Amino acid sequence: MNSTGALRSIALCVELLALCAALPASDCPASHPGREETVRRLRELDQAAQEAMRRRQFPEAIRAYREQSCLAPESSGVFYALGAAEAASGDFLNARKSFSKAGQLEPSNSLPLAMLVKVNFSMGDMDSLKAALRDGGARFPKDANFHASVARFLIEKKQYDLALAEALRARQANAADAESLMELAVLENTVGAYEDAIRNAAALEQKADLPKGLRASAAGVAGLSYEGSGQRDAAVSHLREAIRLDPSQENSYLALAFILEKSGRFRDAAEVLEQGRRSLPDSTAILLPLGSDLVASEQYQEGIQALRGYIQRVPDEPKAYLQLADAYRKTADSAHEIQVLRDLAQRSPDYP
Repeated sequence: MNSTGALRSIALCVELLALCAALPASDCPASHPGREETVRRLRELDQAAQEAMRRRQFPEAIRAYREQSCLAPESSGVFYALGAAEAASGDFLNARKSFSKAGQLEPSNSLPLAMLVKVNFSMGDMDSLKAALRDGGARFPKDANFHASVARFLIEKKQYDLALAEALRARQANAADAESLMELAVLENTVGAYEDAIRNAAALEQKADLPKGLRASAAGVAGLSYEGSGQRDAAVSHLREAIRLDPSQENSYLALAFILEKSGRFRDAAEVLEQGRRSLPDSTAILLPLGSDLVASEQYQEGIQALRGYIQRVPDEPKAYLQLADAYRKTADSAHEIQVLRDLAQRSPDYP
């Protein structure tokens, strides 16, 4: 809910509930302005608060929203906006109180609870965060957007187990949504639930009516999960399918090449990365492993070319210099080997 929405909520509350007659909070003035004056003042305060937020002048915004809360003490929107300003200022304790009040005033709105999850995380209060998640599961079991957004926040904060539970709730709330199933499969792979990830990702991969990009991502997750469970041949098969479905996804080439490297199949890995470079000529991430695999498969000149191309784009990566020096050493070109190491010493004099 943004400030504009909060203002509409305030105005509606003033019109319908005559909020100016409500009992003031303990820190509110005792005066009771008339209804027209209340509406006018609420609009002024909302404009002032929005401008203060835009300028990141959070104390001014907080003062404006707190005065609004005195004039409209039954408005969820006001307390939500106040909580947002307090959280932006780093006052998480008061932000938690404001979001809790907003949720109490409008129990059908899941936004205050979503913000409580974020504030509790910022405070390091994991017990309260988990309580908020349980509350969300009980109060909003069918709100897929709420659970999906909370899951994404928890993924960002690397709270994967909690995120998985929210992703499962999102999936249960909207079983037909392919995106939520995809997010669930990603999380299952992340936490090591490989069988579940394979089942869900493979189901999406096989749906011909879905966009190829989504199917390719699903095939990639299936491949990584097969690798995680020790089924390398299946992993390779699914990652090749991911590349076929969507040749523009860089991670598919990198993941497949990495798996082939682990099997000592450096030439095959280089071929995959060469395919990736043809599809994504501007990709920098492909060049370094490509050069490494070319050198490992004794394709030295091609490897040297790839590594030099990488250094031109990323001149501050010591690993590339070391791999290039190793390639020159293996071709008995000691002059270039020494020059590369000198370049590294000049670029990174503190490098051991």
